Amino acid sequence: MNVLLDKKIRTTISEADIELLKVMDHLLLLKIISELINKTLNVTQLKEILSIPQSQTSKHLSTLKRNVLHGERKS
Repeated sequence: MNVLLDKKIRTTISEADIELLKVMDHLLLLKIISELINKTLNVTQLKEILSIPQSQTSKHLSTLKRNVLHGERKS
């Protein structure tokens, strides 16, 4: 747990909140969120849209799934 001091304000920020801020700070992750808001995409489709390797796309999706995204797989 981290504590931020701002003159007269003392705020405690949980580790989960810090992780969420890191996620939201990353522009590529925001782009992924933007794409997924509009339509359902798989990893291959996202990697093509973002022009990044599949491994990097999967890593970012895992980060988002842990911290932000909630969804379900379709068969």
